Amino acid sequence: MALGTTAAQAVPVQWTLTSETNLGGVFTFDADTNIYSDVNVGNVLGDDVYLAFTGDATSFSGFSDFFSDFLSVTLDEAMTNLGGTITGYFVESFGEGPVTITANVDTPEPTTLALLGLGLVGMGMRRRKIA
Repeated sequence: MALGTTAAQAVPVQWTLTSETNLGGVFTFDADTNIYSDVNVGNVLGDDVYLAFTGDATSFSGFSDFFSDFLSVTLDEAMTNLGGTITGYFVESFGEGPVTITANVDTPEPTTLALLGLGLVGMGMRRRKIA
């Protein structure tokens, strides 16, 4: 790494949790630090909301704010700061079933990628012309 440059820092990713039952919501996970934040997951009936999770990139758990129900989620793959879609299984005090989490990440626009590609081609052609 050259002097005066810094490595790019991955940012925590917001994930959307969905299930075939009534469980759903969003949370943020930083895979570099294994820290969960901005948790707002609950059942759609509105009687249980989970506001904090503990765990790592492949499993997490928490207690609800009202009835102190317990939620545990085990994922088939580890969450990363690159995002993706991951399946798993949840167990809650009053139910269990499959769960899917999907990262809410920005994807580059095709035009941006095209401009970047043209710039690289132009730089290569200029270098070839000079040599």
